[in-house]
Amino acid sequence: LGHRVTGLHRRAQFDDDENRFALADALTLDAGLGWRGPAGWSARLLVENVADTEVEAGRTAAGVVTLAAPRWVTLSVGRAW
Repeated sequence: LGHRVTGLHRRAQFDDDENRFALADALTLDAGLGWRGPAGWSARLLVENVADTEVEAGRTAAGVVTLAAPRWVTLSVGRAW
C-alpha cells in the first residue's frame, strides 16, 4: 500500500497583461492511495482538491470569475499481464 499527499499554494496573481484583474491566492491539497495485489492486480484512489477549495482561474472586466475544478475523486482498478 502506497500513499502520497501534495499541497500547492498559489499566490495572488493577475489574469491580464495590465494587472487589473486580480485572482485570489489559494491552497489546495491532493491525496492518493495505491495498492498492488497478487496476479498483477492494482487499485488507485486519488482525491484532488481534498478541501474543495474555490480556486479562481479567471476574471473578466465585467467581474465574472471562473473557478477551477472542485474536489475530484478518481478510482481506478487494473490488471497487468
